[in-house]
Amino acid sequence: MYCLVYRFEIEPNSEAQFLEAWEALTLLFREHCGGLGSRIHRDARDHFFAYAQWTDQETRERASELLPSSAQAWREQMAESCTKIETVFEGELEIDLLV
Repeated sequence: MYCLVYRFEIEPNSEAQFLEAWEALTLLFREHCGGLGSRIHRDARDHFFAYAQWTDQETRERASELLPSSAQAWREQMAESCTKIETVFEGELEIDLLV
């Protein structure tokens, strides 16, 4: 299993638009691209961090090619909602103890 960890800083008053876009894109990646889903969290400074899981790195790398055209609007909404989008970590799963 391949995982990516992201960090987001959100424009003021844009949390709802950001979360809507994150959810829509995650569902599109699951439905069309082989994504295994994601979780998103908010830290004490109102920054968001998330992790997304994929079966393997190759599936993740070709995912954007498989997205339907409707994904572009969600990507734009997410970008407009953020002052910063950062991939913090990515790598293969070693031990999985989540329930």
